[in-house]
Amino acid sequence: MGNSNIIPYEQYLLVNDISGVPSCASSALNSVCVSPVNDAFVPHDPIATELKIYKEQVAIYEQRAKFELTEREQRMDDQMRMLIQNRNKMEENLKKELHSFKLQLKSTMENNKIIEETVTTLKQEFKHE
Repeated sequence: MGNSNIIPYEQYLLVNDISGVPSCASSALNSVCVSPVNDAFVPHDPIATELKIYKEQVAIYEQRAKFELTEREQRMDDQMRMLIQNRNKMEENLKKELHSFKLQLKSTMENNKIIEETVTTLKQEFKHE
């Protein structure tokens, strides 16, 4: 079984540095990375070529997943912003309503005080008569 095309994986990693994100990870070059035959990379072993292609596809998928997560986070952020704005508007309306009630209560108390003073004055006048 002396197949000269097979090299140990460790030697492959030393000869072909594939630890980083592939240079063709942009969306413009996705078709080059996803295709089963990548002309930019011609290794000595077809299994190594397939491994390289799979790693590039995984890197592309991870980038897309991150982008989709970012979009999902953006939608959540927009929903939270709308919720906060609605809550702030409700809080402001409640504060205005509370202030209005306070003014009405103060006015009612002042009117009651005037009525009480008037009644007290009338009682005193009635006693003098």
